[in-house]
Amino acid sequence: MLNKLFLSAAFISFAVGAHAQNAVDSNTEAYTFTNPACDFEVDLPEPFYEKQLCQDNTGLQCTDKANFTKEIEGGALFVDLLCVPMPEGYYDFYNKEAIAAFTSRMFEEKGIDPSNAEFSYLDDPETKIKNSTAIVQSQAGLYPALNIAQFWVSPNSMLSTEVKIINGLGNEKLNEMSGKIIQSTRTKASYVPPQDKEALISPPATLPQAE
Repeated sequence: MLNKLFLSAAFISFAVGAHAQNAVDSNTEAYTFTNPACDFEVDLPEPFYEKQLCQDNTGLQCTDKANFTKEIEGGALFVDLLCVPMPEGYYDFYNKEAIAAFTSRMFEEKGIDPSNAEFSYLDDPETKIKNSTAIVQSQAGLYPALNIAQFWVSPNSMLSTEVKIINGLGNEKLNEMSGKIIQSTRTKASYVPPQDKEALISPPATLPQAE
């Protein structure tokens, strides 16, 4: 229980502080996930797999989903990242309750009970960035698993981050790697938050459906 609480506190502190980051440690090679319509960036320590998701066959409404896997010393780390445009007029809809419900649903879609999850919430009026982070334990075969779900919202885009660490409580390297991935989440250097209410209305967009 003590290990679980320590990890949870660490990940929550990463989530609250991540939106303020504007640079990556230049001494560490990183592979960055983002797309042109996304206000966010996330760094991964090694090359990752990208799959294109499209709403239709025109190729005009597509985005990339990133998958990263690392297996080491009897444990494993799985990371899924997806960033899509914000639908027109929906920024205000994503309040604390709506974002928490979305992160809970991310667990439910993977067959994980979110009722015991620990939640944190961020809403920065200055940067217009919102975030919910949820953490819960589960079981992966014979091994314990720690699951982290994050949902980030800006006026222009939404980023979902799903992290699963199998047998991570005994593996400092996996814990450190996953923590750095979550901590690296930031807005792009080019991101400028809207200054007035009218500017929060995003252009029309239809969200691709994740598989």
